[in-house]
Amino acid sequence: MMDNDLIRLNEQLEEDGKTILVGLEELVDDIDNRSMGTNSICSLYEFGQISSEDELKSYDSDPDLIYPLQEVEQIEEHGQNYALQTNEEEVDNDVTKKGTKRKRKTYSKTPYERKQLILQQQREKHCLKSPCILSCKQKCTEKISQALREVINRDFWNISVAERKMFVLTSVERQNVKRRRGKGEEIKRNWSLKYSFKNLDGKNVSVCKHFFLATLGYKPKNDSFVFKICSSIEDKNKNAIVSPILDKNNRSPWNKLNEESLKSIKSHIDSFNPCVSHYRRAHAPNMRYLPNEDNANFMYEDFKKKFSDIKCSYDAYRKVLRDNNISFTKLGHEECEQCEEWKQHNANHSKDTLNLSSNTCNVCKKYEVHLELYTQARSLYESHKKELNSDSKLTVSVDLQKVIMLPRMECFKAAIFTKRIIVFNESFVPIGKKNKVKPLAIIWHEGVSGRKQEDLTSCFFQFLLFNKDIKNISIWMDNCAAQNKNWCLLTFLIYVINSHEIETTEINLFYFEPGHSFMSADSFHHQVELSMKKTGKVYDFMDFEKVIRKSNSGHVDAKVMDLTDFYDWKSECSVYKLNKQNIRPMLSDIVHIKAERGLNYLLYKTDYSEYCPFRKLDFLKNNIIKNGISKPDQKTKVLGIHPSKKESIIKTLVPLMPETRKQFWLDFPCAIEALDLYSDNEN
Repeated sequence: MMDNDLIRLNEQLEEDGKTILVGLEELVDDIDNRSMGTNSICSLYEFGQISSEDELKSYDSDPDLIYPLQEVEQIEEHGQNYALQTNEEEVDNDVTKKGTKRKRKTYSKTPYERKQLILQQQREKHCLKSPCILSCKQKCTEKISQALREVINRDFWNISVAERKMFVLTSVERQNVKRRRGKGEEIKRNWSLKYSFKNLDGKNVSVCKHFFLATLGYKPKNDSFVFKICSSIEDKNKNAIVSPILDKNNRSPWNKLNEESLKSIKSHIDSFNPCVSHYRRAHAPNMRYLPNEDNANFMYEDFKKKFSDIKCSYDAYRKVLRDNNISFTKLGHEECEQCEEWKQHNANHSKDTLNLSSNTCNVCKKYEVHLELYTQARSLYESHKKELNSDSKLTVSVDLQKVIMLPRMECFKAAIFTKRIIVFNESFVPIGKKNKVKPLAIIWHEGVSGRKQEDLTSCFFQFLLFNKDIKNISIWMDNCAAQNKNWCLLTFLIYVINSHEIETTEINLFYFEPGHSFMSADSFHHQVELSMKKTGKVYDFMDFEKVIRKSNSGHVDAKVMDLTDFYDWKSECSVYKLNKQNIRPMLSDIVHIKAERGLNYLLYKTDYSEYCPFRKLDFLKNNIIKNGISKPDQKTKVLGIHPSKKESIIKTLVPLMPETRKQFWLDFPCAIEALDLYSDNEN
């Protein structure tokens, strides 16, 4: 009985096992069928296994297409992981690193990449469309080939938006409407448009609207962008083509200063009394300078206090300073403009390419000559520095110090806003180290005389009288025409070298190349500035004389110019004689002038080389050569200042001075016809 029971149990287990296997097969089939549903198809779309609706239909219609359960599970698992990653990125982008909510959207790509992506999408959206039909009356397809259409479409979407607008304006012509359809007084269109392209020969050929729009990638019926561009033409003339407003930011900025504000700033700057410098060089003929106790920051702070209702930034104030040619630059330390022009003109040109035969650049050729001249000048100057001065030979440099105004009282704001007198310091400083010869500072103020050619020539005369026993004198100077290189000074050279007032037999004038004129006189002027800062308040001209004598550790001689020391030196140059010469001498080209005793002419060079021969500079008038140059008369009348200027100083600044300094200003000469040296160049 037990055997029978075991047999029946085995049979029942076999039947149950078959049932379980069938159930498993049905379960697999069910999962397989459901895996080919919407979710699976979307996954196939997402991973690139289905690329079109036709392929999608083929998957639905093919009953034999069965995916194994393992592959379906892998696809679903991959899709779930992708979705999780996407959600994690979105969550991460919603918060910052600190965990706070992000206010701005973050991008994984750079702005350039995003811009290129947008442009690429734009190109794909506006790809080349089908042209007009073959029966088109314009015969567009015969005029413009398919290859040319592709080039036009590609180039059109590779240019900027502004250039596209200009392309449309030059390719579309407005014309009057030839024929109006319909009845009624309402006018729907004001003009008609004529479209054209350039063919391979570069000639404009007319095309239809369908062909024009399809070539540019627009729908044939979408001409709104063309009308929008053409409507921006301001000129109502039918054939006028006016550039549209391409820049959205061309409107005036909200913080732009109006005319009244600019006038207020200019008047405030003028209240500091900027002065014309003696450096009237070709590159800065209209520059005005402020004394070194002023600075832009101080001026701006003062402006904000006085004009609190005007909103003006520091940069805007500085811009007005520059526009009005106001400078704080220390003269003698400025950079060479010709060198800077060469540095900026082409980054590929260097000093190594100057001598190349392939280099035909005019700027480089001009700079090459400039480089050679200033190198030679500096080399010659350095060789003169090594030569020791003696009783028979003296080498100096000369320069007029930059603007100095008295009284100098930096601690009082009233002194800055008051027009003061200008003081001059023409310094003759020996070059080289360990010189026993002291610098000679020739000083005067505008109450006595100005800074005309004859005034500066009188300074040279006083220097030569001071060193009248020295046989050979060489003078280095800059190329300032009004100061150092003029016919008045050259006429004086011939007079003084042949006079009995000095024993000098030879005078040499050397001129630096413009922009490279740093010399010993500049170093001495720096010592004067240091002495003035150390002194503090410089009330009158006698205080200034003490400052000069204390400068350079007291190793200096000072000559105060009286009215009798100034002579009316004049030019005796004959322009007729200069023009008759085969090679007309030009003062701008001269770098070395020599005056020798016994000659009624000068010798000159245009090159610093010792091998360059001297040329004859014969410029005196014939009657002067015959009768000789006579010594001019001394000046008999002081220059003085305008009474209003003197009154302003006495009223504003004199009360701030000690009693011992007031009398100088009370007795200061004045004249109604006196020139204002703050703005007048005199010469």
